[in-house]
Amino acid sequence: MGNVNLKKVDRLSKLVILIVLLMSGTNALPQKYNPEIDSLIRLSTTVHDTLRDDISNTICWKLRNNYPDMAIQYAMTAIKYAEKTGDYEQLVKGYSYIGVCHRNLGNYTDALEYYRLGLKKAQELKVTDQEAYAYINLGNLYLYQEQYDEAEENLNNGLALGKQLNDSLILSYCYLNLGRTYLGRNQYPQAEENLELALEVRTRIHASQGDITVCKKYLGDIYFARGEIDRAMARYYDCISNEKYLSDIDLQSEIFRKLSQLYYQRQDYDSSEYYGEKSLKLATDIGSKFRIRNAHEILAKLHYVKNEFQDAADHYNQVILYNDSVFSEELTEKLFNIQYKAKTYEQEGKISSLEREKDLLEENNRLQDRFILTLIIFLALGVLMLIVLFVMNKKTKRLNRQLHSQHEEIKSKNIELHNRAVEIAQKHDELEQQNEYIDQQRLMLAQQQKQITDSISYAKRIQDALFPDLAELKSFFKDYFILYSPRDVVSGDFYWLHSDEDKLIFVVADCTGHGVPGAFMSMLGICALHEITGIGAESNAANILERLRKMVKTLLHQEEDKSTMTKDGMDITLVVIDRKERILEYAGANLPLLYIRNGEEFQLKPNRNPIGIYIKEKPFESQRLTLLDGDILYMFSDGYASQFGGEFNMKLKMGGFKDIILKNHSLPLHDQKNLLEQYFEEWKGGSQQIDDITVIGLKV
Repeated sequence: MGNVNLKKVDRLSKLVILIVLLMSGTNALPQKYNPEIDSLIRLSTTVHDTLRDDISNTICWKLRNNYPDMAIQYAMTAIKYAEKTGDYEQLVKGYSYIGVCHRNLGNYTDALEYYRLGLKKAQELKVTDQEAYAYINLGNLYLYQEQYDEAEENLNNGLALGKQLNDSLILSYCYLNLGRTYLGRNQYPQAEENLELALEVRTRIHASQGDITVCKKYLGDIYFARGEIDRAMARYYDCISNEKYLSDIDLQSEIFRKLSQLYYQRQDYDSSEYYGEKSLKLATDIGSKFRIRNAHEILAKLHYVKNEFQDAADHYNQVILYNDSVFSEELTEKLFNIQYKAKTYEQEGKISSLEREKDLLEENNRLQDRFILTLIIFLALGVLMLIVLFVMNKKTKRLNRQLHSQHEEIKSKNIELHNRAVEIAQKHDELEQQNEYIDQQRLMLAQQQKQITDSISYAKRIQDALFPDLAELKSFFKDYFILYSPRDVVSGDFYWLHSDEDKLIFVVADCTGHGVPGAFMSMLGICALHEITGIGAESNAANILERLRKMVKTLLHQEEDKSTMTKDGMDITLVVIDRKERILEYAGANLPLLYIRNGEEFQLKPNRNPIGIYIKEKPFESQRLTLLDGDILYMFSDGYASQFGGEFNMKLKMGGFKDIILKNHSLPLHDQKNLLEQYFEEWKGGSQQIDDITVIGLKV
């Protein structure tokens, strides 16, 4: 107990020293960020080591939204000095803050690693409040990646610790992010309940206006999700009216994008472009790939409907560029309504008797003035007639002069028109020459396009030749279907089969990229699998993935120089089936195995590692399943669930994909394939296919 009190006294002493130093140094610093941050940066280079961790973490937190790259450097400094001085709380904060910065940059893999390090340190060092924040950060990250089960689990852990500590701030963060989690699942009542709890707690503890506005914004997203345009627009304007309180630039960018989308639906394209450009600028300032991609997408649609095709093409190119590096997509949201009423008051005055007498006197004076005015008018009319006759005479003379002048101007213009006709004829000749040159360039481009198309078509024949003959599947499965749809001519997805008397090995893989680069990766994967299962006859699922990862890293030279290494690789679902025992062994790299048994849906979860270099590699694990007659296995890449479409041009998501599978699993497999293809085309609508698609169904 004595040690705890000493720690509290030490923290209080550090806080007092920090405030004194901050007040003494504020006026002398340059205005690079704002006076407070500039003062903290200045102090961080001069104070004693016992204060540097606290100051560095404070700088990181204040820079996390606007300058996340720089913020990371200060958090690393905080960790260094916290380890040196034994300040456990600042040590754990440092890891968590780095995770927040990586999340703001869209580096979700790095964010996850630092969040887990923060949680581990908090548990080891028994820093309970930071353990709660670590769970909140993990839940928030899983929420960004649309992994709602993991998000809910971590947030509930944080909520339990918040209740144990009776910490209102922790509770408000948990309620806020649980509300967003339910919103992502379209569970609107639960989402609204948790968001209202977050707003009530923050209002009760007098939280900052920015924190309260964030709650209102996510409540506002409810109306957006329901298509209630007027109410959604009113709520977003309520949020940006407090724009100076919103330090979260990522959130501001999202509000502006949604306003742009709402105006687009109303066909108010000027307003839509205004808010879309604001969203893009803020997203670019903080380097958020996800927000940049979304802003380019609405601007591309906008320029397309305005027939500004070059601008539309430029924005669509950016959408395609950022789609390859964005983890997830977008959250469906709804809006909580608070109406503001205004009252008007009218006051009725009474005219006193004195004022009425004054009015009568003024009326008499007006009658006298009217008589005098009438007399003056009659006299003036006579004078006016004389003036009119004089003016008309002068006007007639002026018109004659104008007609002569106009005649001379017409002659001059005729000469000018003749000269212009000669110029137009000359320009016509120049345009004909330019058209001939353009026709030559168009013919050259067509020839080049044909050469490229022929090369890619030949590459497709090579890739198709490497794919297996699937007739062997019928030796074990009653029926199967394969839905295989490359985004381009060649694909980064592939499927592969190896069979002997005892074992049947089947793989579905999703390689980094698509088109020609993805096809190269797929052929590398196929060749590697042939070698692994050939000589030596490796048949353990986890061992196959381990050997495949090692071969890919070796072939791509990923471990020779980690500063310049590529992060190319592949996600895989792999099953090994014992024909006699009817036992399936599964191992997965980021891709699950889905199966239907007796009308219920089940899932074998993968290891969160790709095949290739990874920041924190873990061994692959095998899972076993005894197969029963009637079981239906589904193996797939993430292309189907990642497609944008529908009324609000959002991702279908894994939940939507699973719903389609479960709803139609009782149909014959051929009909299931046709239904999946038909639903995909209806969902995609006029949008482009963004990824390669592979879905395979196998019935035992």
